[in-house]
Amino acid sequence: MLVACTGESGSLPASSGADGVEVMRDVDVGGVTVADVFVGPVVGGAPVVVMFHGTDGDPSTMEPLAREVARTGAVVHVPAWPVIDQVSPYPTNDAEPFQRQVDAVVCSLRFARRTAAEFGGDPNDLTVVGHSGGAMAGGRVAVVD
Repeated sequence: MLVACTGESGSLPASSGADGVEVMRDVDVGGVTVADVFVGPVVGGAPVVVMFHGTDGDPSTMEPLAREVARTGAVVHVPAWPVIDQVSPYPTNDAEPFQRQVDAVVCSLRFARRTAAEFGGDPNDLTVVGHSGGAMAGGRVAVVD
């Protein structure tokens, strides 16, 4: 069963870089850190891009790409999501780590869609980008409404 992904966004600490991209760090939903959000020069109805980092990385590894995409006019979410240690054997009788990962990815996509307009984005124009394990995790649920 997927988690409900309920709650409202918390405070949005923002900072701007020399590139004109505003970054809201550690956006949270119900006390859980969901994502960093990068917003460039959007006018409204901008595409929303959700970028999942790879298994060996963390959200900060996606920042250069997130800034560049936001600078071109998109709203970019870089979520925190639980990675699974790939050196351990595949859990034949315990799918819980995979379910937690799917839950987090689905919640990230729902959050991006639900809050798109707050950041100037179009909730119906959502693209998923992933690096390495993030591509597998994002691709697993990208077609889920």
